[in-house]
Amino acid sequence: VRSVVEVNGERKFKRINRDEIRNFGFEILAGYSFANYLQAGLNFTYLNSFAKNEAGDFADTLEYKPEFISGASINYLNPEFINVLAEINYVGEEFGLQEGSTGLKKLPDYILANLRFSRDFKITESVDLQAYVRINNLFDKLYYTQWGLPEAGREFFGGFKITIK
Repeated sequence: VRSVVEVNGERKFKRINRDEIRNFGFEILAGYSFANYLQAGLNFTYLNSFAKNEAGDFADTLEYKPEFISGASINYLNPEFINVLAEINYVGEEFGLQEGSTGLKKLPDYILANLRFSRDFKITESVDLQAYVRINNLFDKLYYTQWGLPEAGREFFGGFKITIK
């Protein structure tokens, strides 16, 4: 956890290790196959994170621990052609110490969309090959997981996955 301290009249960030913290929450996952070629998934995570304050109560908000994380996905699987995976993810209620502030400030909530295309090839009876292309942050959304450090814009990945049975 970071806090602001004053040294010779100048404000500085100082990292402080907390002796005791408490994280608790719950996660819900659901998936459904509509047919042999279509699958959908939902996930939701609630996380409550606090550190013990000077009074001995677990009441201090922890930095960079989002309270809500959720997502949805749809996966079209066609073994004779191309597989398409579409994802949407939401992160909300996250706090951090921003330069010039005296306490934790809420980071903007964000939603990201991702796409993945893949094609499976059977090389031999015991070797499968998958070629894929993935696009993260499809709409090139500006978002922060830490104050002052923007995350990557649209990203492209590609590669091969070999499975040996």
